[in-house]
Amino acid sequence: MNDYSRCIDQWNSIFSGESCVVSSTQKLGIPVLDEALDWLCDGTESVLDFGCGNGSLLFSCALRGMKRMIGIDLSRSGIQNALLRAEKMQAGLFLFLE
Repeated sequence: MNDYSRCIDQWNSIFSGESCVVSSTQKLGIPVLDEALDWLCDGTESVLDFGCGNGSLLFSCALRGMKRMIGIDLSRSGIQNALLRAEKMQAGLFLFLE
């Protein structure tokens, strides 16, 4: 097995054990990351996230008023979790791709 396949397997394992919970607050509780997301979302309607995992940062962007979020990740489990979470979101349009 090559490094790329091992990486995919590792992330699939991590995300497959997650519960499908959607945050109702835009703040993540990590000041520097919250500040960066506030800056990113200020006056922006769309974002593309390579390596989005389960989409957590994109959901935070939606709660900050961003309209369209696209997430791409190598983990099928991460994308599946993101798709389930997107169905529960009250705001934003999401597209998640593997």
